[in-house]
Amino acid sequence: MEFIIFIVIQALWFGTISWKFYVAADRKAWEAFIPVYNTYVLVKIAQRPTYWVLLYCIPVVGVVMGIIMMYELLHVFKFLSLIHISEPTRRTPIS
Repeated sequence: MEFIIFIVIQALWFGTISWKFYVAADRKAWEAFIPVYNTYVLVKIAQRPTYWVLLYCIPVVGVVMGIIMMYELLHVFKFLSLIHISEPTRRTPIS
């Protein structure tokens, strides 16, 4: 029973933090809240092969695929430059 509660809470959490991706891609917001279907839809939004959904099920590979998928979604939504995130801001000293 605790496992089912954990799965429901996890699905609600993931849906809450990602439903804007679905709406921005002209998908329905409810698709973000269905546990395996949301991964399938994200793979389709990123225009990647369907077998990527199965790669999410492999323990260590799933974490790596999540990072890769976020990178792919940045490209789909035209956030191509991440230089401003990785470089520290350069400040000139006050004279």
